[in-house]
Amino acid sequence: MTQKEMSRTVKKYGPKMVEWLSLGDWHIDFIYEQPQNQNWSASCLLKPEYRLAEITISPELNQTQNDILKGMWHEMLHIVLWPFTTYRDIAEQFALNSPNIEGIEQVAWTQAIETTVNHLERCWPRPDWMPEP
Repeated sequence: MTQKEMSRTVKKYGPKMVEWLSLGDWHIDFIYEQPQNQNWSASCLLKPEYRLAEITISPELNQTQNDILKGMWHEMLHIVLWPFTTYRDIAEQFALNSPNIEGIEQVAWTQAIETTVNHLERCWPRPDWMPEP
């Protein structure tokens, strides 16, 4: 697939995916080149403190529109789950540098899980069968 064809697919379906996943507060750029890991067909670099994401899509490993869409969807779900990536990064640093991280780890975990749950609540409307608060 050419870069132009890939770009056309991203422009057509990207906004719909962003809306469906409630990612409108993020700025997402797409790059059409091989990700750093040669075995990956796509990758996502996150800068959650700025709500920026960069999705890299391999022209060589994505030959069809369906390949592109599957890769876009997968990488956008990584954006949705950014709190878990941040949690892991923080926990790894404390595990390496601190003998007692239990309290700090709990704060990081709470931030990660609650941010994700709140995001998913925005994605799916309240079911009709659930009483209003």
